[in-house]
Amino acid sequence: MALLIIGTVLVSGALTYALWVKVRVMCLRQDIYDARDWLFDLASKEGALQDPAYVDFRERLNVLARTAQVISFPLMAYALEHVDRTPGKMPEAENRKIQGAVDKITEDLGRRIQRYLFWETAAGWVLMIAYGFAQVQEYSEAQSKRGAVAWVKSDMPSTLLPARG
Repeated sequence: MALLIIGTVLVSGALTYALWVKVRVMCLRQDIYDARDWLFDLASKEGALQDPAYVDFRERLNVLARTAQVISFPLMAYALEHVDRTPGKMPEAENRKIQGAVDKITEDLGRRIQRYLFWETAAGWVLMIAYGFAQVQEYSEAQSKRGAVAWVKSDMPSTLLPARG
């Protein structure tokens, strides 16, 4: 009887985690789509739909949404190691409101990716338990600009996609 209960708990936990993996990626994508839609509304209101910064950043958001399922600790470790070597090619917006929105969305999505990694993955929970919640939170805040935010600004998300031809 005990074996049946343990087996049931393990199978239930595995199925729940498998479902959670899909749900957390859908939630991350939805947050990216919400940011993209908000930026679109602002750009259309400002008449800046052809602004090079808007067009470039919208494509970056699309790539980020398409590659959301591969965002992981190994990928972020790679980004932390190599992101400074990736030249920033984001054009400046002609409209100050658009540039401010791009900067705000970049910061917000960087923090969202940090939350995704630390709070919505099993590896994140293992790290928090192993190193303590306070230390992980402090590390997360310190690395936010250099890590996820810089990665969103870089061309690295687009390298995860197969070449278009």
